[in-house]
Amino acid sequence: MGKRAGAVIEPGSVQSSVGKRVTEVIGAGPDGKVGLGWIILPIEDLIDADPEVEFGPLKLPIVVHIVENVVLNQGPHGPKIPIRVLAAYAQKILKVYSAQNLTTDLIPESAAISLFSKHDDENLRFCQIAFHTYESDPAVFQQVSSPFLTPSAPVSLISGQNVYPMSVSIQAPGVDSVYYTTDGSHPWSCNKAAVKWPGGAVNIPGPCFFRSRAFQGTQIGSKTSSIYFA
Repeated sequence: MGKRAGAVIEPGSVQSSVGKRVTEVIGAGPDGKVGLGWIILPIEDLIDADPEVEFGPLKLPIVVHIVENVVLNQGPHGPKIPIRVLAAYAQKILKVYSAQNLTTDLIPESAAISLFSKHDDENLRFCQIAFHTYESDPAVFQQVSSPFLTPSAPVSLISGQNVYPMSVSIQAPGVDSVYYTTDGSHPWSCNKAAVKWPGGAVNIPGPCFFRSRAFQGTQIGSKTSSIYFA
């Protein structure tokens, strides 16, 4: 959105990853100004908006957050753009967008723009822009089934109770790919820490947060499956 920095929040990201992304977007934008940026929460759920209509178009919720550090935005190195002004500008741009042959135009929700602050930092403000769209007539969206994870032994959530190494078997029949991570970050191809599952059991040498997600063609990727190894 113009000269403001932006980022995508990975589905199911742990709080530390979200915090890092927020810090990135209020850093310097392409114009060198700090304190104001945006983040996109990608589609992870499909909603049957009208269950009585068989094979009716599925609804896809889309949310964008404008993020502001008030002190930085209004300071000598900030753009000094009110957060609601940027949100209104972004809404005008986004509502004429559609993924050609995949979705209809974006439709603003009834309360499309809402402002809130983090409870632990009143200086950090968020302006949420909420839209929804529908799959277009030629498109049929489905969500891939989540991988089924089976550890080689029962896993305890109490630190020191598990005996390593362990392993995890993954069942995800009929998918193009499965990605996994062991650092708690989001398992997908855009994450450099993610590993594309080659098949077979995955070795777990010690405590970690194991997460996996399946993908198939143009379908919506699965929800994340995870096991915490204490």
